[in-house]
Amino acid sequence: MEKTSTNDSSRNTEITPEFIYDRIFGLRDQIENLISLLKNCKRHHCDVAYLPRCFVDSEGKDTVFDSVDEILLERSSGDTAFEYYLTQLRFQPRHEKSPSKDLAISQIAARRTVGVIHLHEVVAGRKDEIHQLVEDINQMKKRIGNDLASIYPDPMHRSRNFYRKYLPDIVPKSITRLIQIAPSNTSRVHFSWLVNGYTQKIINRDEVVRLIHSANNKIALANPDLRVNVLNSRDESKLGNIDKFYRLIPSKVNPRYRVTVEGEGKPKQLQPVRAVIPLLIMQNEDLKEYRQLAELHTLQGTQRNRNKKRVNRKPILEALQIFECDTSD
Repeated sequence: MEKTSTNDSSRNTEITPEFIYDRIFGLRDQIENLISLLKNCKRHHCDVAYLPRCFVDSEGKDTVFDSVDEILLERSSGDTAFEYYLTQLRFQPRHEKSPSKDLAISQIAARRTVGVIHLHEVVAGRKDEIHQLVEDINQMKKRIGNDLASIYPDPMHRSRNFYRKYLPDIVPKSITRLIQIAPSNTSRVHFSWLVNGYTQKIINRDEVVRLIHSANNKIALANPDLRVNVLNSRDESKLGNIDKFYRLIPSKVNPRYRVTVEGEGKPKQLQPVRAVIPLLIMQNEDLKEYRQLAELHTLQGTQRNRNKKRVNRKPILEALQIFECDTSD
């Protein structure tokens, strides 16, 4: 990412692409200042989970749009997690190496990491300095995003006319993605999954039976006291005389975190926040416990987005997300 000449006279008259380009370089300098401060802190607890990458195949299909059956995670801790966190603070290179010559890294989804980076200040006052710098950086990121939207209201135009022209080697989301930092009186951090979108697939009775048998085989293997034929009979009896079913498959599943802070009286849980980068914690007090984001193997236990339009569906096998659609309309 090399800086090219820009028209400084535009600064005092109007927002131009060149002006935003200069701002992005100012943002990069501030991020490097933050990294220098973090390197001089004591690493107390660093634990990070990496969400799977998304790829584009030779036909142009992007896996970011695929439905989600499960999400497996890679993990690192200690110095490895901390060093990777620093790379996530920086702008993410667009042209990363893919696992196959037939696949390219998706440019729609910047790779997300989830976890905790808990540091202790070594120099008095450094904690407050870091909190203020993170706030300043996030304000710069918001201004850049707003300025770009004022010139290019459409995301496609932003990509073609700004990012590809001025920053072809940078993943756009890594520029405007906010740094997440916890309050300095945090006692717990809880991670979970939020289902925020579905695809609806029509399936026939035979497909439902196969899903039932597959799920119950796994249950019986994990619980030797259970008989798979009994489980199958129980679930198949719920199908009735229905021939056509709908299965909801999550197409947008996001990790999130919820912080608990200590104050006067009882501990207070803050509103959950979508997790896009490890949570930075700057305090010398330990958390009461350190939890990881669990891998997602089933929809059971995930949180639903309660702000979405409600659709009436008759559940048949809710654990498998199989429903009979309401045809009353």
